[in-house]
Amino acid sequence: MKSAKDLEIHRSNIKDESVRNELFKRISNLIRGTAGNQFSHKWNRIIQIASDCTYFLMTTFSMKQTIGEEYIGLILVQANRRTLPSRMRILLLILTQVCGSHLLEYALKRWLENMRRIDDLDLALKHERNEFRSRIATLISFVGRNLVLLQKLFYVLMLLTGAPYGTISKWIWGSEYVLTRPSTIGNRFNVMMKLCLILKAVQLSFRAFIAWERNCEMMKQEREVQRETSSEVPVSSADCCSLCMDKRRNSTLIWECRHLFCWNCIWQWTVSNESSNSVACPLCKAKFNPSRMIPLQNYDPE
Repeated sequence: MKSAKDLEIHRSNIKDESVRNELFKRISNLIRGTAGNQFSHKWNRIIQIASDCTYFLMTTFSMKQTIGEEYIGLILVQANRRTLPSRMRILLLILTQVCGSHLLEYALKRWLENMRRIDDLDLALKHERNEFRSRIATLISFVGRNLVLLQKLFYVLMLLTGAPYGTISKWIWGSEYVLTRPSTIGNRFNVMMKLCLILKAVQLSFRAFIAWERNCEMMKQEREVQRETSSEVPVSSADCCSLCMDKRRNSTLIWECRHLFCWNCIWQWTVSNESSNSVACPLCKAKFNPSRMIPLQNYDPE
């Protein structure tokens, strides 16, 4: 048996994708009808993963062909083309294909968050920014935000090189496709398919380049915001309003205890806590008459 060609693998993947989408649609409608739209929308990604796992466990893991493989006449074998892959290899292949992109997206997101915390700490300690770490953070952000686009580009490049794998997961675990019957695809159609794949690769590459430029601009803006935030002078406790925990605006004095607050803050406090024409100070609980509050002119902290 000879290795499957790119067009046969692509047709098989399209068939399998249509069946998986139909299965996911029916399961989603069933869950939506029993648990409601809100539950279905909240757990949409988990439902999709469970749907795909169900499809591959009923076909590939059970040592049977998928609908797309049976439609084209493909068999999944190990790289030596002599033996079928073991169940453990198939299970790892299925988990990688179904959950790999979601796990990678989650891992990249956490990694980027940790790198941002390190950058914030460096800025707080007045350390110079590590340019190598900044470039790595830009790359991680680009991959995380454009994971689907990069998967499509890798898939098209894999078809162009004639690799008989079909998916990234099969390439990782050393499994490939072989044909069980003669190919019915002519050379003219094969050439047309190659031209379409080349055009698709150019299109995806251009989209990836635009996404990279946009991502670099976004990361640059984020760093500028971090730098501006870290350069702000912290508000001292003497200039801070104890109610809003921010710099005082329109400073107002409570005559009885000499404590200062923002006019809006202390006024809202008196309206919500006034009892028998007296209010307790938010700090010392001393009773005061709201009519004796004194707005101070030209006293706000700079």
